[in-house]
Amino acid sequence: MPEGQTLKPKTPSTNGSNVRLILQERDLRLLRALPLLRIIDRRQAAFIAPFTSITRANSRLHKLNQAGLLKRFFFVSALGGKRAVYSLSKKGAEVAGVSANPLNRPADSFLIGDKFVAHQLAINDVYCAAVSKTPKGGPGIQNWRSFQRPVSLTSAIIPDAYFEIRTIEDIRPAFLEVDLGTEAFPVWDRKVKGYVAFAASGEFEKQFGHSRFRVLVVLTSDARMHSLRAHISKTTFKLFYFSTLQKISTEGFWGNIWLRPEGQQTQSLT
Repeated sequence: MPEGQTLKPKTPSTNGSNVRLILQERDLRLLRALPLLRIIDRRQAAFIAPFTSITRANSRLHKLNQAGLLKRFFFVSALGGKRAVYSLSKKGAEVAGVSANPLNRPADSFLIGDKFVAHQLAINDVYCAAVSKTPKGGPGIQNWRSFQRPVSLTSAIIPDAYFEIRTIEDIRPAFLEVDLGTEAFPVWDRKVKGYVAFAASGEFEKQFGHSRFRVLVVLTSDARMHSLRAHISKTTFKLFYFSTLQKISTEGFWGNIWLRPEGQQTQSLT
């Protein structure tokens, strides 16, 4: 549906008037991002659209929900915080000309301690940080992808995302793993062996058209990061880069915030 198309809300306004919604380009940008991101909160929506303030984001999300283009839920984190989150509805997908990839939860339900939602929101935080503006001529990302099944026929790894870092000199492929502290080390052992085997087999180059990749691991705390780094270093010193959600939020995805399995010298991805 083109920008400027007028839609009626799925329910009348509280004052009984038949308020119409005129779609803007930023609305379509938001709707078209949702098949990839699955579910977003107001802060992520404000970045993606973009909106100039959280207040404007709240207002627009409410209208898109009333028009039936978004489904709203209330996510309650493990720490008890509550926030509204949104996914794409079937109608929204039709309007935006994309596949829905919906979140299969009842609309307006409370998602209490929902691990999938918590994990996806964290992945989206990394996405928003990665696509944020960099200085002219600086790095950027392209070809962000998510996966529903293993990427390798020989190694059962399902990355949280794949993307390519684009610099003036080259393209640097990367897989993303966001760890919220819920995966035990035996799970990580299987992941590490899978990535190492994927790199050594030549299958990555056949599928993705590049000879090398790196694995970016984003964690919730320094303690968890250093513990996992030490564990992975027993298997390999290659492929893996580590940082935390807090460092990405405060210093930026492109900052000198990344550590290798060994050593204490932080570095950037470029």
